[in-house]
Amino acid sequence: MKTLLLIDEDRNAQAQVQEAFASDSEFSVVPVATYEEALWGLEEYPVGLVLVSLGLRERQGFQVLMYLANCYPEVPVMVMSEPWEPHDELPVLPWVGHLRKPLRAQALAARVRDYLQSLQRRDRRSLSLQDFLQILGLERETCLLSVGAERHSGEFHLFQGEVVHATCGAAEGEAAVREMLEWEHVWLRMRQLPAELRLTLPTRLSKLLVEVEPALNEGMAPSAPLPEPKAYAGARYRTRREGAVSRAATWVERWLSGWRVGLPDSGQ
Repeated sequence: MKTLLLIDEDRNAQAQVQEAFASDSEFSVVPVATYEEALWGLEEYPVGLVLVSLGLRERQGFQVLMYLANCYPEVPVMVMSEPWEPHDELPVLPWVGHLRKPLRAQALAARVRDYLQSLQRRDRRSLSLQDFLQILGLERETCLLSVGAERHSGEFHLFQGEVVHATCGAAEGEAAVREMLEWEHVWLRMRQLPAELRLTLPTRLSKLLVEVEPALNEGMAPSAPLPEPKAYAGARYRTRREGAVSRAATWVERWLSGWRVGLPDSGQ
């Protein structure tokens, strides 16, 4: 039997997920509440699916997602968001693995199976760079997303869920976005956005994603032009260095090449 690793500190959500799979013969639910506990669960159990809440304190949900994308790209992952307001204009359509609370136990198991079957049909990694950008857009995150692939590196600057600037080598703006979205086996790292922003990307994220990979984003329509962002003085990200001792060799290798594994910088 495979493990569904549930990462959520909300006890109501834990109960709903456990109810949905109570009589399931394929998955047993293991609930944890923190980033560190999630790393322990990944080492201890034969994980067949990770279900991550994005409402965890101190952005721990995003830390888990980056760690999964960097170290466990073969493990399927789904995310849960807090309810969206009816009047909210979503910057992008929800990612196929994106669930919205409150969860309905009767529909959850069917949704999980549909998602796992879609991964098998597409024969692709669970959490790609496109998927991660889509999640950041839907959650209206403001951050700097560093991306590395082999000897290449680049950055996405996101303001309230929209990519307002991107750079990759000598390329900037849309050219940099298109180049990075073609990379495979990327490593991700979230940092605090600089106070002074550049606007080199008036094109909305939804339009860029649907143009680059339409098969994964069917039905996503371009939106209105993006207004000029104001200077951002964001919250500081706290450091987390603990966890996953058995992954230390992989971490050291990436450290030596200048990349870290889904953990914020210290001192920021």
